[in-house]
Amino acid sequence: WEFFLQQAHQFNKRYGLWTAPTWSLAPADGVEVDPATRRIYQLGSWVKRQRYNYKKGTLKEQRINKLEEIGFSWDNDARKFPGVCNVFEWESNYLALVKFREEHGHIEVPAVYKSPEGGCCLYNWMVSQREHFRRGQLPETLVTRLAEELDFNLKGEGSPFGYRTKSKDRKRKRTCASEEKLDCWETRYSELETHLIREGTLYNLDEDTS
Repeated sequence: WEFFLQQAHQFNKRYGLWTAPTWSLAPADGVEVDPATRRIYQLGSWVKRQRYNYKKGTLKEQRINKLEEIGFSWDNDARKFPGVCNVFEWESNYLALVKFREEHGHIEVPAVYKSPEGGCCLYNWMVSQREHFRRGQLPETLVTRLAEELDFNLKGEGSPFGYRTKSKDRKRKRTCASEEKLDCWETRYSELETHLIREGTLYNLDEDTS
């Protein structure tokens, strides 16, 4: 019981939900399920059982207190967040976007792009994340993962998806050019100062520094 209590807390920290998938979402019989996925299905069943026992009045008070200490929700909170009701699908698309960003340096996914790993159209998934965000159907934890870790502008409309626009890129280039000019000026000033101390005059400076 304590093990799944910790697992539930970790699951909530990652997805902002307490409702983990149950075996009803598991693949058909005969399909191999890795240990990590199996543990999440087991967690979903455990969470469902805690809620059932609580409403039935058979859950021990000590366990109720431990669950409430970590902020556990007695209601099915997944109904509030349809955008992530299937965490496996959400995580798969999130990782596909991470990979796209690593390969291309941005998250401006073309509408026709499809992840090599399969799954739904990544562009459509990103559009749906914005829609869920506008409706308040995206947990804050996932908002943070998208906005801060991937620079995803969830408040935007259409392209670009990222915060970094062309105007910002031009401003960054102008800043770099200004810094280069400043470095050059300081170098020439240092040469001038050295020549003046050694020669006591500024004549023939070009010959000295050529």
